[in-house]
Amino acid sequence: MTSTSAQTQPASPDASRGEAEVWQGVRNMVGQAARVSLGGASTTLLRNDPCAWPDLLAKCKFAQKVLGEGRRVLHLGAGDGLGSAVLTEFTADYLGVDADAVAVADAQAAWGEDGRRFEAGSLDVARPGFDGVVDLAAPLEAEALGARLSAIAGSLGAGGLAVVGAEITGPASAARLREAVASRFRHVLPFSLHEDRVLAGCRGDEGYALLVAAAPLPVGAAARGEEAVSRGGSGSVGAKNDRLSFGPFWSYVARRTPRRLLYTMAYYRFAARLIGGGSFGQASKRVLDVGCGEGGGTHLMAQACGSALGVDFDEDSIAAAQRNWPEASGSDRQVHSSNPPHARLRFACEDLHRVEAGGFDAVVNFDVVEHLQPESAASFFRGMAERLGPRGMAVVGTPNVTSKVYANAVTNAGHINLYDGPGLRSAMAEAFEYAFLFGANDEVVHTGFPPMCHYLIAVGLGPKRAAAQSAAG
Repeated sequence: MTSTSAQTQPASPDASRGEAEVWQGVRNMVGQAARVSLGGASTTLLRNDPCAWPDLLAKCKFAQKVLGEGRRVLHLGAGDGLGSAVLTEFTADYLGVDADAVAVADAQAAWGEDGRRFEAGSLDVARPGFDGVVDLAAPLEAEALGARLSAIAGSLGAGGLAVVGAEITGPASAARLREAVASRFRHVLPFSLHEDRVLAGCRGDEGYALLVAAAPLPVGAAARGEEAVSRGGSGSVGAKNDRLSFGPFWSYVARRTPRRLLYTMAYYRFAARLIGGGSFGQASKRVLDVGCGEGGGTHLMAQACGSALGVDFDEDSIAAAQRNWPEASGSDRQVHSSNPPHARLRFACEDLHRVEAGGFDAVVNFDVVEHLQPESAASFFRGMAERLGPRGMAVVGTPNVTSKVYANAVTNAGHINLYDGPGLRSAMAEAFEYAFLFGANDEVVHTGFPPMCHYLIAVGLGPKRAAAQSAAG
């Protein structure tokens, strides 16, 4: 379960009551998590460029996997801590450092629990005693890079590991970065980031390099000096009361299993690539996000495809979506018109079946169908098809039934209608002329063997109701 579910027209009153009871039980459990309010820099980043979010989380997850469990980790350039939850999920101790004092205060307020510490200071000062260092925004200018790498190496013990990331401009800058890291460490492994995927090797044209460095070399005294604390910077962007503040569900995920925010956003990004639209040089597409939860994915769809309407029956989630994504405007009651005189991103506390039929180019939903009573599911799939025009597309994501044995109690309490691969494809084929099945493990979407996929994504093309109406006309 991620953020929320979607209400459907149930097959019977008993089914409706059953779904409501399951949902309330899950809601009671997630409501125990402290709410997460992001800093000004993260708020600005996610509102302006939602695709930067899965990219950042993918970098942090990569670093966390490389470092492994139980290490004392120093994070240079931690900012206001947006990636720290993923980076610190399995660490023994964590210190995030940034030159911006405002960002550090925001980070401490949002993430300063469970041993996480944040400190304002210079990034070029060694802090001995760590066995893992992460710097995901290393400078490329030679003198600045040298000082930073000296600080990284000086902070590590003999068996230390470092993950160094930097924006690169081509093969030459990638080679210079690798040579500089190799001058401070005995072993260097090159990787690169392509969108939210980490790839082995680095040609230099990917735009971002990630280097894993092991066994720091003795280079004399590490760079030390006066700590320079910034008096302002990006952390001061935006008024305090205009910061992104998660609702109960995303707060629960961010506190307990933050890497799942990466997975969810990566699946939305996959759907956006399939749908196309404005950011792909095509005509704007109208997208309906069913069970949109707190709206981060809906925001991404609007940015990438052209316009998006997010609907969900959970009032707290819709309130968080409307608060966090101020581009959204218009009344909740206007959802019955797919083209209202308002902004391209809207949210409504509404049922799928009350949204205008035939008014959208695409329908997406992730982590919804597993929360429905089995007798309600067929109506839900038909309801998605009915919202689409004849050329419409639906993208549906849900955990594989094979993942149930690995899920926690909160997740299993809400998962009352899990599918395997053939079952999900069959359900989509009842409502669409063509049905395709993909799988996902973590954030990577692929066409692998369905029983070994932790997550399933089905794509439906040609809604049968719309096709029949077109033929009749």
